[in-house]
Amino acid sequence: TGIVLGGTKKLVGDAIGKYTDEKAFKYELYAAEWNTGVQDIVQGAKLETVTNLADGSFAFGELNFDKIGAYRYIIREYIPDNTDKLMNYDVSVYQVEVDVTDDLKGGLNAVAKVTKIDGDGNRTEVSASGIVFTNVYDPEPISIELGGKKNYNMNLPADKFSFELYQALKDDKGNINAIGSPVLTAPNDKN
Repeated sequence: TGIVLGGTKKLVGDAIGKYTDEKAFKYELYAAEWNTGVQDIVQGAKLETVTNLADGSFAFGELNFDKIGAYRYIIREYIPDNTDKLMNYDVSVYQVEVDVTDDLKGGLNAVAKVTKIDGDGNRTEVSASGIVFTNVYDPEPISIELGGKKNYNMNLPADKFSFELYQALKDDKGNINAIGSPVLTAPNDKN
């Protein structure tokens, strides 16, 4: 009998176009063992490295079992040495315990139990479909100065006109629409 392990990449922040490509991230599957000295699973040999698909999902090749028993694995995101300083990678590790039992019909049954260990060491039981690595893209803020010129046929006194700046979004037809109240109002200068 076999089982396929995989998960999903979730991006937080403005990473559209930069990190949404297929194969933008790598994930590693390791064999693991129970260490009674630390009462925990410890990482063993790397079995496989895969990349994400365009939808953010990833999957390792099928793991096949021909004996009853408990099999242990670790899944982690590969974090390159030369990372983008604006991308905060998820350092969580997922411990997977696959329990292979006799199905009493001449075959085997495999069930995975998954534990997420976050960067602070907190443990959470998740479903096998709940393996999610969340990266946060945190660009440095920028500022811009906007301005304009009012054409007026005579000398323009200061504060004769005011100009408003609105937040705007494109709708599904590509039209740009102002949203809500002005975020900034400024008067004209003297001409």
